[in-house]
Amino acid sequence: MRVNVNWIDSEIFESEDAVNHLESVHGILVPGGFGERGAEGKVAAVTFARERRIPYFGICFGMQMAVIEAMRNLAGVNECGLQRVRTLTENPVVGLMTEWASGNTRETRAADGDLGGTMRLGRL
Repeated sequence: MRVNVNWIDSEIFESEDAVNHLESVHGILVPGGFGERGAEGKVAAVTFARERRIPYFGICFGMQMAVIEAMRNLAGVNECGLQRVRTLTENPVVGLMTEWASGNTRETRAADGDLGGTMRLGRL
């Protein structure tokens, strides 16, 4: 079996009826990424996959978009988002961790630091 990959910029899904670009796919992979650019397009791709029962694989940011889509469309939490993207969202469902335990020590992340791997899914 051969896999044909179609690279599609998620920003195009932020326009009306853009999900038609996905009509012929058999699976969707949304990789990691940062920032607000294209985020709503990724959520639209998740909705497309869920509604049409197409396999969806979200890596890091792609999985966070799937959590947001489920909260909005399955749980009815319309105004939810990411703390790191929508800093003023009233319902962050993915937030930045600022401190955590590592053995017997407490580690912290500075607001302007470059430390990765500090995302948490769920209620803050």
